[in-house]
Amino acid sequence: VKKTRKNLANATQTPPLAGASSSVPEEAPEVAQGLRKTNHGVIFQLKLLMLFLIRGIRAGHAFRLGTEMEDIGGKFDDIIFQYEVDDGGKRQVNRYLQAKHKQDESTKITAGQLFNETEGDFSLLKYFSSY
Repeated sequence: VKKTRKNLANATQTPPLAGASSSVPEEAPEVAQGLRKTNHGVIFQLKLLMLFLIRGIRAGHAFRLGTEMEDIGGKFDDIIFQYEVDDGGKRQVNRYLQAKHKQDESTKITAGQLFNETEGDFSLLKYFSSY
């Protein structure tokens, strides 16, 4: 039994291939932390897409759902949800969404960021003008 355990322990420690180099840089923890920050927004956007998908299916609408379609939604391109409503005649309803989310709850979105003319991710005028 002891010999088997030793063999299993050695089997899990695979030596690197001769001449192989790692594609992970030495500063991997910093890179991983940066990826987590970057992926946070992508994951938030995917969760919103899933929410729109589930609601569209449950409502029984004929719908189209897309993301990052700037040619259709302009700055409001994070989620594009087009669906048909049958209220005596079929009409198409369009929903365009620009998703914004802050991971760090200690920093608040300020009025200055909201009312900035054109700069920044939270400038309402920038998004209003694109509409």
